[in-house]
Amino acid sequence: MKTSEVTTPDPSSDDQEQIYDGLRLLTVDDEPTYVETYKKYFAKRGFDVDVASTLASFEKKLKARHHHIILLDYYLDNDDVDGQTLMKLVEQYDRDAAVIVITGRPSLDAAVISLRERAADFLSKPIKIGDLAASVDKALEAKGLLRLTATELQRRIGEKIREERKSHNLTLAEMAERTGLSVGFLSQIELGKNSASVETLYRISRALGRDVGDFFQEA
Repeated sequence: MKTSEVTTPDPSSDDQEQIYDGLRLLTVDDEPTYVETYKKYFAKRGFDVDVASTLASFEKKLKARHHHIILLDYYLDNDDVDGQTLMKLVEQYDRDAAVIVITGRPSLDAAVISLRERAADFLSKPIKIGDLAASVDKALEAKGLLRLTATELQRRIGEKIREERKSHNLTLAEMAERTGLSVGFLSQIELGKNSASVETLYRISRALGRDVGDFFQEA
């Protein structure tokens, strides 16, 4: 018996920025609750979403066009088909897609087979939509397809600056002295709570012996 529970986040805390415009996602599941939840959640973020609930519709969608992400239910009970068959279809028609396998009946054998067939991740139901979104981001990032929001880029740059400062054994006070910036402002930048202008990044990079572009390339 498969569970149909799916945990969704509080809409008031949702990141409304659409950072996936132009990316195509195919969700394959024979449980309507999951299909509708995935479709609504990812379409809201800019994905072009296709859905399939049977083996026939899945194969049809694969043949129709390329998808960047496939959310694949490991077992399609209505067709009595498991992940091995489904993954082989992906390999045949859309081998460049990143596949995240999801199942309500997890087992070690299924996980091993999925990973061997090059799935990007293997998740068990009931699943929190936030965990699934994080898995999608990781898969897209691995393929160089993730478009970072300004907020996320700001956070990553701040994190990189903090790592570099600590690798040089510098305190915030010492960085403030080297850059002419206040300790509070530097702290806000490192925490991703404040953005840094190009001039500010230039001061910081010079103090750390790095190029400004390094912070963007490694963010």
